[in-house]
Amino acid sequence: MKQGEEIKDERAINHEQWILKVRMLDNGRTIQVRVDRARWEKLRESDRVKVTYRVGKYTGTVWDAEID
Repeated sequence: MKQGEEIKDERAINHEQWILKVRMLDNGRTIQVRVDRARWEKLRESDRVKVTYRVGKYTGTVWDAEID
């Protein structure tokens, strides 16, 4: 590897993502959903969206949240 050369992570994406904080109606829990800029700009504070996500077995951590 040459000096000044970037190390690229295979898990990294090549486009920009925006973080949208979503609060669930049933339990009040807040989760973060990564969306593209166009969707982020369309949504307003009181909008309702349908989100699919997975919950970890032991800790209850939310994984792979995305807007339908």
